[in-house]
Amino acid sequence: KNNDDENAIFETRPTISCDTDEKSGAGEYEIVINGATSNNYEITYKTGVLSINKREITVSTKNYTRKYGEENPEFEISYNGFVNGEDESVLLIKPKANTIAEKDSDVGVYDINTEGGDADNYSFAYKKGTLTIEKANQTIIWDQEFNDLEIGSQIELTATATSGLDVEYVIPDNNFISVYTVGSTTYLDCYGAGEIAIRATQNGNKNYNAAVRVSKVIKIESTPSKVTN
Repeated sequence: KNNDDENAIFETRPTISCDTDEKSGAGEYEIVINGATSNNYEITYKTGVLSINKREITVSTKNYTRKYGEENPEFEISYNGFVNGEDESVLLIKPKANTIAEKDSDVGVYDINTEGGDADNYSFAYKKGTLTIEKANQTIIWDQEFNDLEIGSQIELTATATSGLDVEYVIPDNNFISVYTVGSTTYLDCYGAGEIAIRATQNGNKNYNAAVRVSKVIKIESTPSKVTN
């Protein structure tokens, strides 16, 4: 009243306090005001509220690469934003990183999602990583030898690929051997004398690189001799 202001009316100014500091947990705290005196005014106090919100931290995982057919690596999680010297040990539930990619998932790029954390004083901003699955290498295994074969021999070809994919056989044009397949089995048919190279190949697919080809020399004698399989 009477154009008074706060400088004129208070003999003792009010004090304001709140029972918090920079390490107080998230929540709501009462702001208390009291202690003022005045000759001409009655003083009433109305408390306020200090709201301390959860602090956001960023949760992320790096990018990973593996070959097709391998197990997923263990995804490591990193954090950014802790305060007061705290670390992930203060979390109630630690976030986890996961992907839909499994051991036999096709070659490609897959998201690594981070999720599932909980904490009293922190909220979470999740950042994805990626898992890149690359083509795997494969090897052709072929232990047969074809020396001193006999005209008329029919020999099962036994080359295999570590990928489990079918092996194909390639021979140059000639007039004394041929290759044919019955069901899932491939045979060498020797109907003349000569010497020639035969190659086992596997050209790969969406998940495997082509294998290094393996060559064998076939020798067919013009006179009967022992057949070696």
